[in-house]
Amino acid sequence: MINGCKGNVKRYSVKNIKSEYKLQFEVRMNPKRVGFRNKIMLSSIMPVLLIGVLVCIILLYYKNLIVNTVSNNLATTIARVLATTVDITDFTLVDNQLKAAVSSRDVAFIDIRPTGEATRFFNSNNGDTDWYLLRQYDQARAANPNSQQFTFIDKRSEVYQQQLEALGSTADVQQIGQHLRDSIRRYQSTANQKTTFDLTDAEIFDLPNGQRFVRFIGDPKPEGKKVFDLGVAVRSSQVQQVLDTQFLLILLLTLVVVIAALILAMLISQRLAQPVIDITKAVNRISLGEINTPILAPTRDEIEDLGKAVERMRLSLVLAMRRASK
Repeated sequence: MINGCKGNVKRYSVKNIKSEYKLQFEVRMNPKRVGFRNKIMLSSIMPVLLIGVLVCIILLYYKNLIVNTVSNNLATTIARVLATTVDITDFTLVDNQLKAAVSSRDVAFIDIRPTGEATRFFNSNNGDTDWYLLRQYDQARAANPNSQQFTFIDKRSEVYQQQLEALGSTADVQQIGQHLRDSIRRYQSTANQKTTFDLTDAEIFDLPNGQRFVRFIGDPKPEGKKVFDLGVAVRSSQVQQVLDTQFLLILLLTLVVVIAALILAMLISQRLAQPVIDITKAVNRISLGEINTPILAPTRDEIEDLGKAVERMRLSLVLAMRRASK
């Protein structure tokens, strides 16, 4: 019975044992995992990344807050100045005052709606197409009267094209048609472009003492007669550009800091992890019977203590093997 099974018995040599043990050791030691070096690098870079992201979020929030504050202050100032100087019975004076106000690059348009049947005044920084801007503005106010923003969609070239097609054969078709074609070419570059304006609405009252009172949304209603409603639309383009430039510079600086931290983290992780990796490889060699290579880890910290402990273990194994061979 025993002799019949001899052919099936596998002979294990020292070499076979070492090979199989090495294979099993490598399988146990190399699963899919995050290495010690990567862990050190991640633990070093993650706080910097989180701080960078947090700084960008805070800057973005405060940038929008500053822009809104500047827009509101500008619109409020214009409203107060106009409230005390506008005489809606003098058309020429009102027109000149509004033209002067909208000459500022940050003021988009001003709308004065007198109480009763008096004439409405509307001026923008592009008076040729006030009729189209006013149409969109009224539609937006009718759809959402309490909105503090108004988005203008530029379809002026499309409207002029429709007028050109509907012109037909009139007496002065050539002159009108040329004007429409010029207008189409002028506004084609901004076709469908969206521009968002910040709106500030106010009610202007004449008080019994002869003074003017400007009532903004949320303010108490005074005792007096309302003279007109005032709407001011502003775009803080210059402030927006300055803040955008500062935001990009800080973002670039944050990116440079993150890259520098990443490089530093890679160097530190390499310096810290390499002795541990060397000790691990040395212990692996010892487990496979290679006990003649000294183990050195001159890091002057706990890793060096670990290396010295493994080195003492190796020397003990060397002495034990020598005594066993005698």
